Amino acid sequence: MSGVVRLLTAAIFAVAALPALAADEAPVLRQRAEQLAASDRCEEALPRARRARELAPNDARAALVEGRCLLRLGQYREAIAPLTRARELDASLKGVSTDLAQCHYHLDEIEDASAELDRAERENPDDARTQLYRGLVLSRQAKQREAAAAFDRAGGLDPSYAGIAGLYAGRTWASVQDREKAKQAFERAHSADPSSEWGRSAAAELETLDAANRRHVWAIARGGVEHDSNVTLQDEYTFGRFPDFRRAHERDDTVAVFEAEGGIELYRDEKQSTGAAVGYKGNAHDNVHELDLQYPWATIWYDRRLSEDTWVRLQPFFGYAWLESDPFVIHGGGTASLYHTFSDRFTGRLFSRLNVNDFLYHLHPDPPQDQFVRNRNRDGTESETGVEGSFALVPGSTSLRAGTAYSHYWAEGRDWDRNGLRTWIGATQQLPWRFVLDVLGTYYYQPYAHRSSYDLDVARYTSGQGPTRTDHIWDAQVELRYPLTSWAEISARFQYTSAESNVEVFDYDRWIAGGYLTLSWGHTL
Repeated sequence: MSGVVRLLTAAIFAVAALPALAADEAPVLRQRAEQLAASDRCEEALPRARRARELAPNDARAALVEGRCLLRLGQYREAIAPLTRARELDASLKGVSTDLAQCHYHLDEIEDASAELDRAERENPDDARTQLYRGLVLSRQAKQREAAAAFDRAGGLDPSYAGIAGLYAGRTWASVQDREKAKQAFERAHSADPSSEWGRSAAAELETLDAANRRHVWAIARGGVEHDSNVTLQDEYTFGRFPDFRRAHERDDTVAVFEAEGGIELYRDEKQSTGAAVGYKGNAHDNVHELDLQYPWATIWYDRRLSEDTWVRLQPFFGYAWLESDPFVIHGGGTASLYHTFSDRFTGRLFSRLNVNDFLYHLHPDPPQDQFVRNRNRDGTESETGVEGSFALVPGSTSLRAGTAYSHYWAEGRDWDRNGLRTWIGATQQLPWRFVLDVLGTYYYQPYAHRSSYDLDVARYTSGQGPTRTDHIWDAQVELRYPLTSWAEISARFQYTSAESNVEVFDYDRWIAGGYLTLSWGHTL
């Protein structure tokens, strides 16, 4: 009986001692977790820190080491709860607000990151990491000069931050066209540790910065082969002077396409640049040779920076085209564009273009009914004004673009007077193995001002009962590109167009599939 009593007594004392043992185990686990974390072994530290928190829920340092390990491992969302709990348990812990700001920044929660940095600066205004992330947040808020100043402060507060802070400062000063401060920042980053990742990057960007204000010269050549399902509508026969569109039919063809462009900057400084370019586009059809195109063109441009985020481009242009050996069109005009950077992810463009066309072909020799020839005279002036935006959904990987534009064409012939609305949306995606996918969808709405003389029933048109033409055109393009070298690229493209018109002649479907090789060259003077 006395043995049973002794066993029961021992069990009671053992149970009573469990809390004390747990209390002794928790700080040991937390201390070991801190040691492992300091040795950059957070995978081993995490389970110990979590066990220490289970045994001692009010241990702020255990919550802190768990949160910081999760932060270091890039598990930003998971790190927020233990870091917040650590601060609640012990407000005197240093750097927790900056830890939380870092988490929110990498989660793209910029306003939350900014609020945590406000608190961190109140607690310790001279912390280099706080100033580094202040610069990153300001940059995301499109406050580039303030961001650059914050990066400069970070590098000055702690020499260990001189490399990364100097690199970011240099990039940011360069973005606001302060070349001298950018150069000084890159030099600081490189001299801090020339062999580090930051030092090597700073040296490369310093070289790029020196080249940025040099004049550039370039050349591009592109060639390929396409199959076109509908190169033209052909007339089987005509009666009198009017083609019988009811017997028209689509023709497919294989087409060789080629183009070249060369340009040079004539002047460049930090505020402005100007240059000129010439180019040529052409194609050669396998069967329908009367559509073989020869099209040389030329342009000049002038760029002017209005502020650190805004610049304008003025660009007149001129072109002349032949079909086979017959003159087709001469045209010229100009485009004015205003560009603005709203943030490091979003840029916008407002543009207006004016283009004057003079078509050089004759509609019909010695026409017996001049009003039809006059109505079909396509010579005229086109204006288009629109807006376009580009957004980096995932910087360096996924970007989106979209825009809309209104146009009007004033033609000498009534058939071509029209308004127009063009809307488009596209995306570019970096794929594995360096492939790039580009997609673009466009919709055109084009209501014409007068009845069309291209109506199938000429009598109906001449009696004034023909339709006033309205076109709805959908166009989709998909292109896959692959860089063979820094100067050579291959690509494949598919395009589908569906045009719906109440004038049957202009109602069609068309697809084009092609493969291309592009060669490019550039040099600084």
